[in-house]
Amino acid sequence: MRRSSVKEYVEAIRGRYRKADRVEKGRMLKEFTEVTGYHRKSAIRLLRVANVGQRGSGGVGGSRPDM
Repeated sequence: MRRSSVKEYVEAIRGRYRKADRVEKGRMLKEFTEVTGYHRKSAIRLLRVANVGQRGSGGVGGSRPDM
């Protein structure tokens, strides 16, 4: 599956994933990993984030208060 296709797929199911209960999320993750070939943890990260291009820096290079 091409990267652009994965992005479209993520956008299509993200809303349902965020509203789903635990059992349904598991089913959705299983389907997603089978279709895309992504690992479960990667799928969870993609489906949980609000907007794909607007993630934080991950704690690397953050600013520190002056001492």
